[in-house]
Amino acid sequence: MKLSLVLLLLAAISTTTALAISSISQPPTTSPYSSFAKNLFYTTLKTKPRNYPCEDTVNSARVLRVGEDTSCVNDLALQDCNGPLPSSGPYSVKFLVQDPTSKAIIQETGWSQPITLQRAKDPSHLDTFPGRRSGGMIVITSILSVLLAILLLCFIAALIYGCRRFCWRKEMVNKDQLASEPYRIKNYNTHHMQVPM
Repeated sequence: MKLSLVLLLLAAISTTTALAISSISQPPTTSPYSSFAKNLFYTTLKTKPRNYPCEDTVNSARVLRVGEDTSCVNDLALQDCNGPLPSSGPYSVKFLVQDPTSKAIIQETGWSQPITLQRAKDPSHLDTFPGRRSGGMIVITSILSVLLAILLLCFIAALIYGCRRFCWRKEMVNKDQLASEPYRIKNYNTHHMQVPM
């Protein structure tokens, strides 16, 4: 008969790791997420050890996010809830291998280093303005903006004034006078148009 072992993950507040191990070693050997506020530790995962083999593979990594399941928080009947951790910790975790019939701990890993979580800030308290502006800074910015606009207008006016002789043609001769005078064109022969003698 093959022994069907169970792999558990024990998560505890770092200051209560000794209490967690002594409590887990006595019946009941699991502590549901619903008792985390009272016990300061809980067990989760409850899977077969073959799902988390002790192989060191370079190309892959198995990751278990502690506290990622928010849907089971209010379900008191669920024993294997991986609910969110209520504070920033620090927390420590370890794996336990348990015999499901005798509830005895067969093997265990060492405790992880203390893990302190970073908490997200409430979005309503985030300052999204890039920097605080004083009244004087606003006045200076406004004055500089107006001066820049005036300078830009002066540059455009100078450009128009300087380029007007290239952009607009001046009329040298009156169009009516030009049309009434006869034109004389000299007879012009080119050498390649003449017949050789």
